[in-house]
Amino acid sequence: MLELALEELPRVGVPEGRITPELVQETRAAYQRQVTAACLRAIGTVGAKPPHPLKEDKKENFLLLVKKILKDRNLDLRHYHTELLKRRLALRLIATKLDSYLEYMRRLDKDPKEYDRLFATLCINVSEFFRDPPVWVTLRYLLETVIQKKLSSPDRRLRIWSAGCACGEEAYSLAIVAREATRRIAHNLEIKIFATDIDRECLKQCEIARYPKASIANVDQPLAERYFSRDRDTVTVEPEIRRMVEFSYLDLTSTDLIRETDLVLCRNVFIYFDHNLQKEILSKFCASLLPGGFAVLGKTELLPTASSCLYDEIDGNARIYRKK
Repeated sequence: MLELALEELPRVGVPEGRITPELVQETRAAYQRQVTAACLRAIGTVGAKPPHPLKEDKKENFLLLVKKILKDRNLDLRHYHTELLKRRLALRLIATKLDSYLEYMRRLDKDPKEYDRLFATLCINVSEFFRDPPVWVTLRYLLETVIQKKLSSPDRRLRIWSAGCACGEEAYSLAIVAREATRRIAHNLEIKIFATDIDRECLKQCEIARYPKASIANVDQPLAERYFSRDRDTVTVEPEIRRMVEFSYLDLTSTDLIRETDLVLCRNVFIYFDHNLQKEILSKFCASLLPGGFAVLGKTELLPTASSCLYDEIDGNARIYRKK
């Protein structure tokens, strides 16, 4: 490649009888500039289409990719579970037929929509209404107890935060339980569920509130008939439940939070985070909760030891904790 580039250089001619030391020096400098330019063109050509797979410092380029995502999309993955994150990234490398993180960074520059596909891969948004039914038996009792206390207190607001709400099934399940707990009693209780996620496509699905019929397999028949309308292959959440839920974008690794909440659910999200970030987010939830408020994690997620000074365990099996 370099030989071809050098062959393309113009030949520098000097009229006979006019050779001087100054002219020789100028001619040599001009030729060196031409050689340098030819080398750079050859390097650029080979760099654009290398004849062999790129060898990369995977550790260094992984960190560069994480920093790029933070810079471009303000999503901080630096404290996510490293091996899990690498496995998710590997899926996108395979899908895009790329061999390195460096090539993938170039793809993100050329195709910004790849970010949407990447985020969809990073976030496992498989859910259903009343997921993990045994946990919802405890959650239903907890929520009914909190509502009863609210009805006898001056604070007439019940505020619940579904953090990492995916496509909204959990948030709507909470709204159904709260609606059922107050349906037969006269009250002026203001009930609001705040549901947040980093996946904007999922948030669009939340607003539409239409789901496959299989998603309500865990919903009791009377509740399914009362709170869902049916089509041939889908079900849609009824407006009275949809009005109880407010969806918005929120990155749990940022400083943003929902304030003055009675209950925070963050289930099956902590698996993405390392221990330091888990502690930070649990501190954020503690700041969000009112005194005596409750935090609920996923069944496979444990409260880090360092956070035990913030919460008392209420139900170890259902992963329910109360703010001290």
